[in-house]
Amino acid sequence: MSGAPDPLYVLARSVLLDTLEALGPQRKAVVLVGAQAVYLHVGESDLAVAPFTTDADIAVDPAALESEPELRVALLRDHPQAGETAREALAALGPLFATAAGQGSRMAARAAAPEPENTITTSCAVLAVDLLRALKS
Repeated sequence: MSGAPDPLYVLARSVLLDTLEALGPQRKAVVLVGAQAVYLHVGESDLAVAPFTTDADIAVDPAALESEPELRVALLRDHPQAGETAREALAALGPLFATAAGQGSRMAARAAAPEPENTITTSCAVLAVDLLRALKS
């Protein structure tokens, strides 16, 4: 074993970082919660679990949001790679769930389909929903 993290973890972190970068001034209203937050704060430990996760949970404090730009606009402006990285994640994860009630092929098809600009920001949410459905199947 090389000791390098699984490429799936690297891709998941890339989606998170691209999304946070794309938020620009709205980023101050976002709080990373869940396992990734724990791993970032605790770091390496003696726990018998991998120090990585493929999902990211964020909370938004509405009181801290700026009036401009809207979240959707902030994610689209100057940072189309946030949606692109999420599509790469969908394409990479699709084959892993190919046997789970057809979810894999649906994820791969969604990743390949061109998205209108105004829906690119939904890619991360769609990824989470598709993964949840696949895991429950």
